[in-house]
Amino acid sequence: MILTHADDGASVEALLGAPFTVHLDESPTTGYRWQLKVIGDAVSFLDSGFEAKSDIVGGVGQASFNFLSVKQGRATLFFKLSREWESDAAYIDSVTINIVVVVA
Repeated sequence: MILTHADDGASVEALLGAPFTVHLDESPTTGYRWQLKVIGDAVSFLDSGFEAKSDIVGGVGQASFNFLSVKQGRATLFFKLSREWESDAAYIDSVTINIVVVVA
């Protein structure tokens, strides 16, 4: 399953044991990067990566965050687009996705 910015505010069902990914547009050369906070223990964060969409400096690419559904229950994924060196309140965008892990 692949989730995106369009899933902001949604509650999404994920099967127990199934991997899923969140893709978000990002321009890391501007200093703005997606920061992740996972609330709850129904999912496990595996890893993240970035793929540039062009060779242009400052161009937009796609950040990927990979998860695994590990326990029946709920978790909330909160992403904020910010610069690490600025205050926690100084973010320019956010995405919240509620995950409900179910048994097939």
